[in-house]
Amino acid sequence: MPRISFDTLVPDSTVSVYSDGRVDAVELAMVVSEKTRDNAGKQLRNLNPKHFNPELFAVLKLPGKGNLTTKTLHYLDAVKLVMVLPGNAAKETRAKFANIITRYFAGDASLHSEIDANATSKNPICTMAREALHASSSEKVSQKKRSADDLGKAIDGAAGEAGVFVKRLREASSVVHEVQPVTMAIKHDMRDAGLIMAKAQPVVQVMKRAAGELKENIVEVSAVMQAAQPILMEMTSALETAKPLMVEMKAVMGEIQVAAGAYERILDCKKECHELDETDRAKQLEFIQAKAKLEAQISRSVEARVADSRVKDLEFLKAKAQVEAEAIAIVAKAKAAPLQDPATEGLITVKSVAEKYKLLESVEGQDQNRLLSQAGRCVATKIPFSKGMVLQGQFHVCGYDLSDEPILVAAIKEAVLGAGTKGPLKITDVSHYCTLNSKDKSGRKAVFNAAVSEMKAYLRENEQPILGKEGNHQTFAADNKDKLIEILRAEQKKYLASLHSKPSTSGLVQITQIFKHP
Repeated sequence: MPRISFDTLVPDSTVSVYSDGRVDAVELAMVVSEKTRDNAGKQLRNLNPKHFNPELFAVLKLPGKGNLTTKTLHYLDAVKLVMVLPGNAAKETRAKFANIITRYFAGDASLHSEIDANATSKNPICTMAREALHASSSEKVSQKKRSADDLGKAIDGAAGEAGVFVKRLREASSVVHEVQPVTMAIKHDMRDAGLIMAKAQPVVQVMKRAAGELKENIVEVSAVMQAAQPILMEMTSALETAKPLMVEMKAVMGEIQVAAGAYERILDCKKECHELDETDRAKQLEFIQAKAKLEAQISRSVEARVADSRVKDLEFLKAKAQVEAEAIAIVAKAKAAPLQDPATEGLITVKSVAEKYKLLESVEGQDQNRLLSQAGRCVATKIPFSKGMVLQGQFHVCGYDLSDEPILVAAIKEAVLGAGTKGPLKITDVSHYCTLNSKDKSGRKAVFNAAVSEMKAYLRENEQPILGKEGNHQTFAADNKDKLIEILRAEQKKYLASLHSKPSTSGLVQITQIFKHP
């Protein structure tokens, strides 16, 4: 069945038209009242007969299975139906009709061009209106012809009643003469109202255009928001992904600050090189070389940490290149000017303090040099300038006054505490001490989580530092291993006791746990 656009009456709407030219009344009520098909049908059934004659509807069976039916009516009756239906669309249509009537009474000449355009328009609504009007005129002519035959018969019967009607007409004439002034006043008021409406018409048109533009803008904004939604989601996920990278970037920036401090110290040494005597520059050259080796060692340590990072920090590489280039330039300039060897007697080093107080006994030999380097960098941030260089084995290292010994001891302890005796300790490193059945994954996970929480509470209570996370696992210092095992076993006993105290659908698992863990 064809569907025609009812944009003229209701914007953005189409209604089915059947082969006999009748319009689907239910679909028309749906688009006008903005309701579902069931509610629209119920609305048509509940129409007041005083407002719309239900006999104008014709019931039509729809094609297909079942007894689905619909109501149809002629185009002229469809316009009348729109006038009595509720809804915003019907309200706007009635406002349009009121505007046309007002323009008609006002004698608006623009109606001529609209009427001429509609007379030749191929719009389905205009075509149906012309056909309906023509059919209505033909029907009226045929009715007049049928009525002409009956008129003669009615004349004879009406003659007797004519006298009565004449009498009533005379009475009505007198009433009309009395009402004539009131009618004239009403006509004047109608004429004034028409003029006011005509003057307000441009404003109404501007408001309509503004409403249309506002609707288009709203549609465009909605489209932009919908298009931007995936971008916002991607940005959110990208920010979440970038959080670990930002943490790693902060760590790298800390190393860059260390390198920048070393670079500043090299600049200070450069100024001192120009003030030293030419006779002592040979020994000072060894000092500069040792400083360059120290900065190279710092750079290698930073590179080792950055190797595992996904962030390729260009600023760090630039700073490293500047430090190395400046060190090479200083060495080249100092070849012909040996520098003075500062006095080394009475100076202490990081290694000598560690050996004196036996701070590295629990650390394996291969990790001792790494911890000493880390402690040295920590001391350099607190004491920017050393008192001189001390030959320690094959290398020259920074020497400090005996009064700086507490700072060196604190830096060594901090490095040992941060690294642990064998690196950071995780709960998975002691998981083999948990003797729960491996199939009881939820129980093992509950015991592990409880042990980590209790361990953190223990460290806070004893004012001991808590290390950071490695992946998804909380880490602790390795010297806390025995305490962590003790807590893990205690939490395992609590979990088994809870299994005995409350019923479970898995009795076989509980019995297995009891026999396995007396």
